[in-house]
Amino acid sequence: MSEPSRGEIWLVDLNPLRGYEQAGRRPSLVISVNGFNYGPAGLVVIIPMTTKAKGIPFHVEVDPPEGGVDCPSFIKCEDVCS
Repeated sequence: MSEPSRGEIWLVDLNPLRGYEQAGRRPSLVISVNGFNYGPAGLVVIIPMTTKAKGIPFHVEVDPPEGGVDCPSFIKCEDVCS
């Protein structure tokens, strides 16, 4: 299995849910540097994506086929997690 690299979009299971965070299996943008991703902690820092356009200025739109998404999606910059 390949390792996630910064800038790639991976399908991630975000459960268990805490608070109002994005939940379920969804595409997520890897933002941590590769040295961290491949390190002993086994963690990767990501930003989940959604297909719901909410007009939030800091949601970054990604149009297909960019990143391998099938439909217009939005990177939810407020939901950084590892």
